[in-house]
Amino acid sequence: MAEGAQAAGRVMVSLDTERAWIRVSGRGTLSIGPPLREFIQQAEQTGVREAVLDLGECDSMDSTVLGLIAGFAMRLRRAGGRMLAVSPGERVQRLFRTLGIDRLLEVAAQPPCGTTVAGEMLGAAPVSGSRETLLEAHETLASISEENRDRFRDVIEFLRERSGGADRGAVGG
Repeated sequence: MAEGAQAAGRVMVSLDTERAWIRVSGRGTLSIGPPLREFIQQAEQTGVREAVLDLGECDSMDSTVLGLIAGFAMRLRRAGGRMLAVSPGERVQRLFRTLGIDRLLEVAAQPPCGTTVAGEMLGAAPVSGSRETLLEAHETLASISEENRDRFRDVIEFLRERSGGADRGAVGG
């Protein structure tokens, strides 16, 4: 694929009694944030302890998708579970390292038992209705490290002002 000609992002998801499966293809962006957030909430409500994140066809992810993934990984770990990132490319691995997400999940070349996700394609959501998802994702990223608090402070403050949620507390404070 030519430089700058990234494929439009697509996300396939599947849920069974043991695992949540998420496959990101192309570029994972805000447009899939709200439906991805809903899927993650559904997976958590069913009590899954493992998530498999298939990144073999993922070019990149924006901070919203990265924050949603990080939050899911954090909650799985607290519940005694894990997230497995399968086949992330160097660009995605670099994003994970930069934001500290690499400390929240395990990386593998193959999915467990050689299985793959075959499920539902998440549809894009209107960006106008994504403020809550944006705020949650960026607050999660800010909670990972002091560097992230500094990196995302302005975005979080802006989103809080726009949503009237300035009472949620200061980042890093």
